[in-house]
Amino acid sequence: MESPLSDRLAGLLGGNVVLPVSDIEIDDIVPQAVIRPTDRLQISELLLWAASEHISVMPRGGGTRLNLGNLPKSADVVLDLSAINQLVDYQPADMTATVEAGMTLSSFQERLAPGREFVPLESAEADRSTIGGILSVGASGPLSYTYGLPGESGSLA
Repeated sequence: MESPLSDRLAGLLGGNVVLPVSDIEIDDIVPQAVIRPTDRLQISELLLWAASEHISVMPRGGGTRLNLGNLPKSADVVLDLSAINQLVDYQPADMTATVEAGMTLSSFQERLAPGREFVPLESAEADRSTIGGILSVGASGPLSYTYGLPGESGSLA
């Protein structure tokens, strides 16, 4: 049985984007609804509605580091960004790319590999860790000694 909030969101965004709450828990906080939008318009609609209703929304990428950073005081809705995962723009000659927050690190590296390029981010769970999640928690690894921390040079933000 879904929550009344899930039902309201299904009416607002369509039932296909509402997921079961199941096992998502962040620091003992269990959300009332989980939403996986398929486009940016749905994200905008959700956030505008949530702000007007004073509903808290917590973004989620691959869920690999939910307990890092500032823990939420509440999370009425979890905004699962895993379906917002496209390479929006890639300019190999300029060594620039724009990706959506839900793209996994491994997918991004695969897209860059044919041009012998890579993004200097690391994760033990590259198949699940998303670019948005990695940047939001400031994850780093040994490559940061050579290339700096994510966002430090302005190149990964």
